[in-house]
Amino acid sequence: MGFDIAAVNFLFFAKKKNVNFTKTLMLGRHSYQLSATDLQKCLVKNGRPAGEAAALLKEDREYVEPFLHSLGAVTVHSMDASHYENATLVHDLNKPIPEELQQQYDLVIDAGTLEHVFNFPQAISNAMQMVKPGGHFLSINIANNFFGHGFYQFSPELFYRVLSPENGYAMEQVYFTTTRPFAPWYEVPDPKVVKSRILLENARQSYLLVLAKKTAHQPLFTTTPQQSDYEFILWQQEGTQEAKSKGAIQSLAAMLPETWKDKIRQWRKAVRDKRLQVITKDYGNGLKDFFRKVNN
Repeated sequence: MGFDIAAVNFLFFAKKKNVNFTKTLMLGRHSYQLSATDLQKCLVKNGRPAGEAAALLKEDREYVEPFLHSLGAVTVHSMDASHYENATLVHDLNKPIPEELQQQYDLVIDAGTLEHVFNFPQAISNAMQMVKPGGHFLSINIANNFFGHGFYQFSPELFYRVLSPENGYAMEQVYFTTTRPFAPWYEVPDPKVVKSRILLENARQSYLLVLAKKTAHQPLFTTTPQQSDYEFILWQQEGTQEAKSKGAIQSLAAMLPETWKDKIRQWRKAVRDKRLQVITKDYGNGLKDFFRKVNN
């Protein structure tokens, strides 16, 4: 867990959006996961002076507290399940936080911790409860192609349904990007709004960048979050009709002459070859209307 190029640039993005860093909590004590050269590139890209990376790394070459202080943090705490990395607070996120930690932070950052916590509903509840009203929860977490890295890989719908008005949050931004150095970002809409699953298959390790504002401190998950397409009967009917149509096409294909079947097999192979070319792109086979490239 830590700050790589995508995380550093997303934190600068948050600063430009006037996110308050005054009292910041990291879930896990985050370290740098990028070279000094790439850190300096990030700083210059975001208008910081040449040489600042060297100064930050001189203060602490491993951990990111000096960088967070440079973004306006006065207090930086970290929470972990053990003393291994000298976290400020030792607490297992699988378990509820003490009441005195609720509403204590202007910003809670997760840069690769929640995917390692088995009891995700409790862990995300803890994070949400520790944010003050008016504060933010910021997450850089894994999406595609991190098989075996942690317990989970996350979808955008999960965060849209959890960080919702029903739970006292307003989603401000969800981006998709990859681990390729300085890869572009793509804005990801709410599946409930566009009435479609936001599907994507690609060949690169990928992240979701999430920023949400806490609007009220209130009980969480009084209604269990549901994947949005299961809430709409019309969508279910459309899915049933699609299955019927697919079955009819398969029945028709079975009656075709063998020479036609050979041509169809050749066409399918060409489609598969084209698909392999497509998924090597950052946004893979994601629909461009759902993955709109942004300037980062």
